[in-house]
Amino acid sequence: MSRYVSAESSIFKIFGSEVWQEQDIKTFPENFTGEAINNEYIQVSVVPSGPSLNLNSASGVLMVSIFVESGLGPNRGKNIADALDSFLVGKTVPVVAGQVVQFNNSTMVPSGIDRDNPKLFRYNYTIPFSLFGVY
Repeated sequence: MSRYVSAESSIFKIFGSEVWQEQDIKTFPENFTGEAINNEYIQVSVVPSGPSLNLNSASGVLMVSIFVESGLGPNRGKNIADALDSFLVGKTVPVVAGQVVQFNNSTMVPSGIDRDNPKLFRYNYTIPFSLFGVY
């Protein structure tokens, strides 16, 4: 499996886990084009973008768009960011034999009313990651 596919599939497995599903936060990949959602959800994008340790490694940023209902205050968006932190910050996730994805510290920035759906408010959550592979 290639390093980019390895990183993405291992990160997506976190959001497919039973423990994440218990958070009751609808989670979609970046290119999801399904039915419009009017209350809350997150959209996940794995962006390999940085230098790597060797030919079997990669680094990048996990970008998560958090969408919550507009007009209800900032707490729900921050609660979702805190939930993401509990699953990601400082964690190491096994990929395949000899490979792991390790997450660093996150940031969360409010970006305002969503331009596509004014019923939703958007936050941008980002966290750098590194995929380490044995060379």
